[in-house]
Amino acid sequence: MKNILIITSCLLAFLLCLTAAHAETIPSVTIGDMTQVDVDVENPQDVGFYLRTVAESEVKYAAHWDACRSEIANISAAESLQSYFKNAKDVQGLPFEVAAFLDAENLYCHELTPVIAGNYTDELGLVTARFLFPTPYEKGEQVVVMIGLISTDEDGAQVVQWIAHPGSAVEAADQSIRIETVLAPETVMDIQEGIALLAVLSR
Repeated sequence: MKNILIITSCLLAFLLCLTAAHAETIPSVTIGDMTQVDVDVENPQDVGFYLRTVAESEVKYAAHWDACRSEIANISAAESLQSYFKNAKDVQGLPFEVAAFLDAENLYCHELTPVIAGNYTDELGLVTARFLFPTPYEKGEQVVVMIGLISTDEDGAQVVQWIAHPGSAVEAADQSIRIETVLAPETVMDIQEGIALLAVLSR
């Protein structure tokens, strides 16, 4: 079963270049764009499952955008992208080094946006998601799709745990180039039950 969700999304488009000495930051801007999310599930069921990004105009998800803006500020204040994502984990909870995985001296982050899911159950299994972003990616390009799970510490400060998912740029049936990744059931459930962010890191 394939659910194709076409939504109008205001993405925060920004570029952070990681160098050995520091991160060069181009200020973020808000743009409007048609973002397509193409979703397959391991065990299809007609339950209305969806996974999508969130438009900034969706008042219902104001908390998601507040969390997103807060992390953009944190990334901008960080010494580098590598230092910001230094505590990233893989789906097994093991440390994940993005720069090493991508064999990259410079890291770029072109997408950072809230993401939501609904009507998901564990029985659906693994979720293959393909995201069409305004950023042009080359077919076959390797990326890391980060899912950030938002919580608060005992002092009420925002905390984000970034979960790394290897991804790649693939050509869809309409010849568009999309970022494809596979999400584990526990990740999709976390997205559905809490506040989550999506970022794409590339070399």
